[in-house]
Amino acid sequence: MKISPVSSLWFLTGIFFCFAQDEVTPVPVAPEPKQGVPQSLEAILPDLSHQDHSRRRSASQALFAWAKESRKESVAALLDLAAEAQAPEARERVLRVLREMAVAEYHEIGEGYCGIQMSQTSLMVDVPNRGMLASISLTFIADNGPAAKAGMKVNDAIVSVDEKVWKEPVNQMEELREIIRKKGAGTAIKLGVMRGGNYQEFTVQLHRRPPKIEQTNPTQQLFFGGGIQILPKIDQQYLDNLKKEDRESDDFFQEWLRKQKDLRKHK
Repeated sequence: MKISPVSSLWFLTGIFFCFAQDEVTPVPVAPEPKQGVPQSLEAILPDLSHQDHSRRRSASQALFAWAKESRKESVAALLDLAAEAQAPEARERVLRVLREMAVAEYHEIGEGYCGIQMSQTSLMVDVPNRGMLASISLTFIADNGPAAKAGMKVNDAIVSVDEKVWKEPVNQMEELREIIRKKGAGTAIKLGVMRGGNYQEFTVQLHRRPPKIEQTNPTQQLFFGGGIQILPKIDQQYLDNLKKEDRESDDFFQEWLRKQKDLRKHK
């Protein structure tokens, strides 16, 4: 059977057309993630405002897990999302995650706090290799506080802080308090202590100072060398309540947010 030139041309043209169609068929491409938002987070975002409550809850849990794993990048991304989120439900859930992150870092922001109460009466003590120094006796150690975790005890006598010593019993308590505050939460100080005639050193990791710590509850009487000294009485439950109140407050959360924004500016 003969094939005409025209038929051959149509046949070849059809083959070329089929191949051409195959070559130009577009391949599906995954959408680009939003700038500054990692793909792992991009997958979570739609469910934050989903109609299904269980989907919203699961998305919040996934968001917090991602934030914990990616601390360095997560704060910046979440701050941007909180500012740009259109859906109120999504914005609220992002802010909740940020608040949980702030609570986890409670002891890393603010003035320093050692968790001790000091006697107002100072005694001179003989410190090995240092001679006579003014001391600060401890009358209270907060449970699970920085000093307690470092191993310090009631009746320990502080004679130095970061190599600073006092040759005379003048203003050392005020100076120690000021040094601790200025050092700041999350930093460490070294305290030299006399205990039972022996000199020891303790490295104390400072916590956040509760803002209302000065508003102590009723006083107690302590006897020192024939005199009565009135000191504010610190109750452990009262102290724990102060910390809880501060940790859950909007003031603390806003302070934490300001710090994160400041850190971004200086990067």
